[in-house]
Amino acid sequence: MLPLTWALDANEISECPLLEERAIPSSIQDGIRVSDIKVIMALGDSATAGFGAKTTTFLDTQFLQEYRGLSFAMGGDPGAPTLANFVKHYRPELVGASRGTHLIELCWHGEFCAPDELAYRPLLDQLNAAQSGATSQTLGMELRYLKRQMAIKGIAHEEWKLLTLFIGSNEICRKSCEPFANPKNQASLFEKRLVKTLREISKMMPRTIVNVMQLADLSQVDKFSRAHVRCLPVRPFLSAICPCAINHGERGRWAMRAASFEYNQRIIRLVKRFNLHQKRKGPHWTVAALASPLLRDTDLAVDIPAHFASRLDCFHPSATAHGSMAKALWRDIHQRYEKRTSHLFEQPLVYCPSNKDTIQID
Repeated sequence: MLPLTWALDANEISECPLLEERAIPSSIQDGIRVSDIKVIMALGDSATAGFGAKTTTFLDTQFLQEYRGLSFAMGGDPGAPTLANFVKHYRPELVGASRGTHLIELCWHGEFCAPDELAYRPLLDQLNAAQSGATSQTLGMELRYLKRQMAIKGIAHEEWKLLTLFIGSNEICRKSCEPFANPKNQASLFEKRLVKTLREISKMMPRTIVNVMQLADLSQVDKFSRAHVRCLPVRPFLSAICPCAINHGERGRWAMRAASFEYNQRIIRLVKRFNLHQKRKGPHWTVAALASPLLRDTDLAVDIPAHFASRLDCFHPSATAHGSMAKALWRDIHQRYEKRTSHLFEQPLVYCPSNKDTIQID
């Protein structure tokens, strides 16, 4: 029998030992294990929606697809290496994982979105509220969807929930290079929207841990796309997705780098402030956050192999990249902030938490 403090890696999550049963904790300070999580959710954009994850080209009639069942955070397709499936190994009755594939749900620029009741396909999306094209401006709409679905599913307040929040790439790609754009002002507005979102979560979703993901330096997509022959034909599409990186020269890319730095600084700060505020509620605080630096220091032009980018646009993560993101994120949520990885590499192995491992709050 393995000791209570084992720590090992496995080829598949199914090879990891199950955790010993225990009473479900009532407070964050009691330490929340992944086996305590009953509900998994997400707010975000096309990356979390799994857009373009399967290898495809414009010649494929199915190219405008979201592969939500493969999403690094929320995918529930059998055998997919995802955060949701890793949690499900320890809590088989997990609720919320998205599954399957469907036509893109588009919220263009975060401003032109379908009405709430038409924006989602709940049977497949489940509690994955991400919308392709979303920005921080869209978070209110996404929260309303989660609130409705939680009521429909009868999710009890006392169930522990894990929510991944990954937003900001679209506004950096499109807004940071606009005339008179100021990265500090842009980041300040982003921070206000995230603070409001966290406050809403704390009101409507007790017993929730929010994993807030920091952003990659997407200015490097220009260099990445030039370095790989297969990306050259899709650069016109890439210029529509991320015009600041492709269409505005070094000035646009500098603006993106400055905005990314400011956004990430705000994420770190707001997570710490949010947790301090929650702790003041006393020993029975039940909502907390952590910041994931996973993509922050990734050099897209050097660290990322070509097969990590969707063949569709050389921008969105491929299924392989989703798997590596999930494995790195899974390990990171069990680590203190200073030990988390800030680079994305190929991740062949899955971390197996021990009975003493809890989700680490910042």
